[in-house]
Amino acid sequence: MFEKVKIKAEKFIAVFSDDDPVVPYKENLKVFKEKLEAETITKHKMGHFSQDEGFTEIPFLLDLL
Repeated sequence: MFEKVKIKAEKFIAVFSDDDPVVPYKENLKVFKEKLEAETITKHKMGHFSQDEGFTEIPFLLDLL
């Protein structure tokens, strides 16, 4: 699966929160680094980046484009 994804883009950036209750942080950090050679960014204590967590906009993502 990751090989099919890798050929679709030149660069991958994965953004994680270290206290996300839905996405296991350490496991996914490792997978994205190893399988996609992604640049990884960790935000601290930001939950799941969802509307329930208070996110309706995530401006720092625009800076990554």
